[in-house]
Amino acid sequence: MDGFDKLGEASLPPKSKFFSKLNNEDISDMDYKRAQNVWNTFNMQTMRDYRDLYLKTDVLLLADMMENFRGVCKANYGLDPM
Repeated sequence: MDGFDKLGEASLPPKSKFFSKLNNEDISDMDYKRAQNVWNTFNMQTMRDYRDLYLKTDVLLLADMMENFRGVCKANYGLDPM
């Protein structure tokens, strides 16, 4: 995503549009199929929907990890890192 205008697009971009500058490589077939599966399973209407789902999932996984870390610290060390 290189601009807010792309959030309104009504379909997943073609595989050729996915490129990781970090890894300097194209998206794998498996990763693109996963993206298509997510798009279809969650009935995405726009790239904004896809981005929002990604962000919510990312935050929920991080929150779950932090809660687990907090429980481990309390149980093992009697400390609450929060």
